Amino acid sequence: MTAEKAPVRMRVPGAMRRLGRDRARLIAVVLLAVVTLSAAGIQSAAASILQHTLDANWRGAYDILVTAKGSHPPSNGLLPTNALSSGKRMPLAAVATIRSIEGIDVAAPIGEVQAAQLRYGFPLVSVPKGVAGASEVPQAFTVTTRLTTNDGLGERLVSSTTNTVVIDETPKPPAPTSCTFLDHPVDVAKYPHLCAEVSATYQNAATVFEGSSTRLGGLLTDGVIRFPAMMSPVGSTRITLVDPDAERAILGKAGRFLAPLQSVRAHARTSAADMDRWATRTSSPFARNFVEQRKARASEMHTQNRFSNDPEIAKEYADFFAEYQVDQGASETVDENFVPLLTTSTGSAPLTMTATISALGPAPRTGGDVGSESFTLPQGTGTPVGTSTADASGLLNPFARGTVEVPWPGTDPDRLSLDPTYDVLSLNWLGAVGGMPTKPHSPTTLTGTGFARPVSPSMRDGGDPFAAKKSGTDAGLESVYSSVSSIGPMDFTHQNLVVPVGSFSTSQVAKLQSPESYVPLGAYQSAETTVERDGERMKMLPSVSGLGLVSPRTVAIAPIASAAAWGQKDPVSAIRVRVAGISAYTQDARERVASVAAAIRQLGFTATLVAGSSPTSVDLAVDNYAFGTTTADEKQRVGTLHGVRQQWSELGAAALADTAVSTSSLAVLGIALGGVILLLATVQVVSIPRRREAAGALRTMGWTSWRVRRWLAAEEINGVVLVVLAGVAAILLSGMATTPVLIAAATSVVALTSALAAIAGGARAVRSRTQTHTPMRPRRASANRGGARYGVTTTLRFGLRRARSQLPVSISQAAAIVLAGLSAAGVAEVFIDGRRSAGASLVARLTVDQAAVAQLLLGAVALVAGVALSLVVRRIVVARRAADDSALRAMGWSARNLRSARHAELGVIVVPAIVIAAELAWMGATATDPVDRTALVVVAVLAAALVSAALLVDSRKGTRS
Repeated sequence: MTAEKAPVRMRVPGAMRRLGRDRARLIAVVLLAVVTLSAAGIQSAAASILQHTLDANWRGAYDILVTAKGSHPPSNGLLPTNALSSGKRMPLAAVATIRSIEGIDVAAPIGEVQAAQLRYGFPLVSVPKGVAGASEVPQAFTVTTRLTTNDGLGERLVSSTTNTVVIDETPKPPAPTSCTFLDHPVDVAKYPHLCAEVSATYQNAATVFEGSSTRLGGLLTDGVIRFPAMMSPVGSTRITLVDPDAERAILGKAGRFLAPLQSVRAHARTSAADMDRWATRTSSPFARNFVEQRKARASEMHTQNRFSNDPEIAKEYADFFAEYQVDQGASETVDENFVPLLTTSTGSAPLTMTATISALGPAPRTGGDVGSESFTLPQGTGTPVGTSTADASGLLNPFARGTVEVPWPGTDPDRLSLDPTYDVLSLNWLGAVGGMPTKPHSPTTLTGTGFARPVSPSMRDGGDPFAAKKSGTDAGLESVYSSVSSIGPMDFTHQNLVVPVGSFSTSQVAKLQSPESYVPLGAYQSAETTVERDGERMKMLPSVSGLGLVSPRTVAIAPIASAAAWGQKDPVSAIRVRVAGISAYTQDARERVASVAAAIRQLGFTATLVAGSSPTSVDLAVDNYAFGTTTADEKQRVGTLHGVRQQWSELGAAALADTAVSTSSLAVLGIALGGVILLLATVQVVSIPRRREAAGALRTMGWTSWRVRRWLAAEEINGVVLVVLAGVAAILLSGMATTPVLIAAATSVVALTSALAAIAGGARAVRSRTQTHTPMRPRRASANRGGARYGVTTTLRFGLRRARSQLPVSISQAAAIVLAGLSAAGVAEVFIDGRRSAGASLVARLTVDQAAVAQLLLGAVALVAGVALSLVVRRIVVARRAADDSALRAMGWSARNLRSARHAELGVIVVPAIVIAAELAWMGATATDPVDRTALVVVAVLAAALVSAALLVDSRKGTRS
């Protein structure tokens, strides 16, 4: 008797093996995990770069700008370039009050004064001996001297004078053999210079006539005759006032040039003794220069200003008085106060001198004393000799020694070399510099306060040098945009002497701040101003007056403590405050700055947070602009200058850029994950029929519905676990606080779709595949076309019928195309809106440009994943139709017939999907961003077309036989 065999136990594959066999779903799950990890990694790198960029660029040299109570706050979140020169000023006591606030590292005050009539310089014309042909008979010439500048719009006239010059190279009279001075006989051999002055035995090599009475002389030295080209032109000079110690602290290494000013230790009254002590402990050329000029000045005062200040002549006078014990009488006592300052050798604005010379002919001498000769001047316009030019910007810097010299036409320039030291000058007239006025309710429209002649043609011009003229049509006038309130002429019994103690260059100051975090420091740099002309941007240049649209380059820096010496009680225009204990762009740092600013406001000051600000371009309209002319007899036009652009500071730019970049990056991440998850859901949907077939087979084997669902759920759990693990890793990689929430939400959606797929897959147990899926039977073609041959029309109709009969599958494929297009359009919209929301500041441009790489890369990853998942969906559909295709081949269908049918099917799916993607993108853009609507629709169509092309290419590969 044969033993009965035990029944064979049917083993079904495990969940992990089943997931591995289902390559389409496995690829979809792995793609989602890879996209999640990639997105988190890209996001983490972008967040790190953003933080590093903001750490390096969110703070300039200071954090808070303090101005007087009631001063105008920034308008529309913009800080003008001249914000440090507000109309209202503060006393020095305000600085001490600000410094008493806890948490302040540095409080550096700054002020500005405009000094007029500091120095009367004579620009010269040099002519080598013999060139003028005046060795036998003096020769007369007309010299027309023009001073011109360039404001960026072109050359414009500053001033013009025409004088008659007589050059006389005839033999000089013999030197005196004896002379008498103050009733004392003078030894000519011992006092040659004194005798020459007393006897007036010198002879002018050139005599300059201005009008009918005024004359200036020119001398022959070293074979070159030099004579004044015009009466001394007078300008005004901007002097910046700082606290040297605080200024160096706020400038850091770039403030090393302030060391000489620190060494003087100036205060309200800096006496001669203070300066002498400084000179004895300093070996610089400036100290030696000060000692020499002190001696010369003492000699000048000793002789009661009656004689030459030339050191040799002054010494002869002093020796003569000592030898003959001459009582000079009581000299006037002058209380001298010294103002140390730093100077440069450059001018504050461009200035060019042009000398046009014409020969009039012989001008015989008709008499007059030696040194004050008279001539017979010829009439007529003369014969042109030529024109010569020279850089005259040195006239605008009264501290630099030397002179401006124009060579005689046709000769080589023989300019005097500049002295490395500088002159000690007396402050005669000062004005306090105010702010730049704007129209009410229109902060970007500048209004002028009047017009000024930037360089007075003669020192004889009297009156208030800062008084603005109401009309600006006269040639040479400049528009004034910085008001100046006169402090008044100095009391000459209390004389203030400015003493150069060192030189400086502001080239290092420009490197102190990054371009993205730049905040205005004061007068160290001219405001970057451009104007549009003929479609090009042209840089505007500083005005000669120092009060124009573009602020001048500062040529002098003085201690603000010295302001008390000239009676200025409120010299502080602004105080720049840097907060202590800040090193990075953090929430704590921002709160610390805000706390200090609030404490300053409680004391009654205006506090503006400039930490986190960044330069941005602002278009301005400039009213009452004098456009200039090139001829003295032509009226100049006054009107509105359009197309002006300056760099102002956009307050809060760093925070705005941070928020915009972070928000847009998070949105791109959300769109990328959302698009991929929806495509994964599409894969789940098209996989439901296959799962139902498997469930039907299991029911045939006797499985219960509950067991079937558990079996399907186990397969889904493995995919969910893989996605969860990728999500946890992504959260650890992420650099943003909101990313974990987004990834957790994405993982939850994946888990939900998997659960729904398991439920749907086991909802209806299908007994056999043939019960639910019957291949469509295409009509046979006419017999005359041959057996198994089918016409094109039949295959196309078959493809169309297949798309219609299996509508859920077609909708799933169309949804994949639409999702890809909308995701791409969403990324583009977020990208564009993020750049717009970040603002136009330099730090915004930097951060959004850096973030753009990560955002575009993230969008590209999502697009590639979308294409891949769309192909997975298509492959699942093709796999389910493998039996149909085999039956069709058995019936005589060729690969070409199958391709035609599939292309027809895809055409029905693809074309409407692209149209729907375009329409939805148009509707979304209309609601959110109408400006860029066309661009967003184009992006959506291109992305949808890319996925469609991938599906068509894959369809061709799948039908090769």
